[in-house]
Amino acid sequence: MYVMQKITTAFRGAAREGAEKVVDANAIRIFEQEIYDCENAMTLAKHDLAKVMAEKIRLQRLHEQRISSIREREEQAGVALDKGLESLARELAEWISEQEKTSEREQKALQQLEDHEKKLRKSLNAAGNHIQHYRRELRLVQATQSSQKATSALSSKANSLGARIMDMQDSLDRIRSRQSEFEDYQEAMQILGDEFSDNTLDSKLQQAGISSEKAADSVLARIRQKREGSEKK
Repeated sequence: MYVMQKITTAFRGAAREGAEKVVDANAIRIFEQEIYDCENAMTLAKHDLAKVMAEKIRLQRLHEQRISSIREREEQAGVALDKGLESLARELAEWISEQEKTSEREQKALQQLEDHEKKLRKSLNAAGNHIQHYRRELRLVQATQSSQKATSALSSKANSLGARIMDMQDSLDRIRSRQSEFEDYQEAMQILGDEFSDNTLDSKLQQAGISSEKAADSVLARIRQKREGSEKK
């Protein structure tokens, strides 16, 4: 039982984490929908407010008509009293009394409607200000998200470009290395060619500052010396 509870808890935790990821991935869309829902609620509240205001206008009109009728009956009751029509005056007085009670109830109802209208107006104004605020915030987070996406794309392209530049540099280094190896090979072959050619001896004499002509003069001088020595004998 204990193990099953832990497994159930783990599944609930995984479901919660998955739900949070979905919420985070769609946070801006959810935020925007919440604003739309609030705006729709405001539209319905405006309709309710309009109904309250219409009811207040209707009741106010009836109340004013009643007040006008009461005043008219009061005048009539006065005329009846002046004429000694006590019974008619009393009947009018009873009607006036009932109408005044109704008028008082209407007055209270009008005050309640007035108070309700004020509360609704205040609530709608506050909600409207909040919605405007969150609309601005929505535009900001949308702009921020677009900027972050652009920055991420630029960073990705920059990283890709950097890798390509490194690849090109590596290719260039390999080309230069092969060319340098070829030049070294050519120089080595030239050295070997010089060493095994007939010009090697002359080259060495030239490097030592001894010309072949001077060598020949020396040989002739040695020959002459030998011949002069043999003639003296």
